[in-house]
Amino acid sequence: MTKFHADDYVQFLKMITPQNMHDNIKQLQRFNVGEDCPVFDGLFDFCQLSAGGSIGGAVKLNMQKADVAVNWAGGLHHAKKCEASGFCYVNDIVLSILELLKVHQRVLYIDIDIHHGDGVEEAFYTTDRVMTVCVHVCVRVRLCVRVHMRVRVRVHACVHVYACVCVCVCICVRECVCIVVCVCIRVSVCLYLCLYLCLCLCLCVCVCMYLCLCLSRTL
Repeated sequence: MTKFHADDYVQFLKMITPQNMHDNIKQLQRFNVGEDCPVFDGLFDFCQLSAGGSIGGAVKLNMQKADVAVNWAGGLHHAKKCEASGFCYVNDIVLSILELLKVHQRVLYIDIDIHHGDGVEEAFYTTDRVMTVCVHVCVRVRLCVRVHMRVRVRVHACVHVYACVCVCVCICVRECVCIVVCVCIRVSVCLYLCLYLCLCLCLCVCVCMYLCLCLSRTL
């Protein structure tokens, strides 16, 4: 866990219980535990199982012992380095990506949860080895697609499109690429299915764009 999370935060998760939480109010506030992230019996065991499942899956993928790995107790994409968020205490996704990076040069992370995977994006914001693609639905029936890739911060392209089709702009200048595409589409419920198909197409375009970028950097 400490490959990503701070040591004192992990120690806090290990020691906190419903019985002693009232004696550790300052630490609860410091690590954002208590409201959206309640303290319960077996909290640290849950964190170990969740993180261990994702890391174990990544290890099997690295060793080519599996083509697909699923952790039904994982996906805690809101957890930050030093704090919990949105019922996410340990970010198993970040830990598994770090494991994958031991073997693979680049990792593409696709998030289709109803909420934005802010913890994962924040963790890899300054590296060019991880690309995050987040497709989520907001409360107001608003479809949002966010694609983030950062490479040595020299070129920055930001495109905002309020339409049914996501326009992806890829700017390649030798070793410098930075893409941030944010698309917010406000639609009625009756058009949801049609727009979702459009977003799936845009997601395929993003993946192809990323593969082409990787190929161009190897040439």
